[in-house]
Amino acid sequence: MLNKIVKAGSITNLTDARFFAAFDVNYIGFCFDPQSPNYISPQNALAIKGWITGPQIVAEFANQDIDNINNIIQFFEPDVIEVDSDFVEQIIPTAQKFNLPIIARTLKPNVILNEVLFYIIPFAEKESLINSNEKYIFDLSESTETNIDITAINAIQLKGSPEQEVGIKSFDAIAELLESITN
Repeated sequence: MLNKIVKAGSITNLTDARFFAAFDVNYIGFCFDPQSPNYISPQNALAIKGWITGPQIVAEFANQDIDNINNIIQFFEPDVIEVDSDFVEQIIPTAQKFNLPIIARTLKPNVILNEVLFYIIPFAEKESLINSNEKYIFDLSESTETNIDITAINAIQLKGSPEQEVGIKSFDAIAELLESITN
């Protein structure tokens, strides 16, 4: 069992989803922003979702049309929605309608909103926020540091990546990190 909250985001393939689910991560996210290189169709995400158990499922959105977001939520039935922090106020009615918690992506939170379950922030911000990190998920996927010390933080985000071939990829570095935070 992991001793930190872990979110695996931008999942685009079953290999990543099953790997992270096997490590009992808390959240697995699927990006529904058609402009993102990590985009996955709601149909493909739903198929992958059917093959995993355990983690809460996150629907990751950009600043998209609210009707489109509502349609995806109704079809995909996530446990959590994720948006950019500047879109939180617009998404609150949708989150309340579907009774879904919100995760917000931001460079540095200006205001902590009760409606937000967690803020995903760059790992580089950890020093300035280390003493108040109960609502922060530190994004390791964008970090350029090679020796990452995560002992003083409560939650991290990792990201999926493309497969070398269907079902084939190396998880050595991520597996080592996850094993280091396993009880």
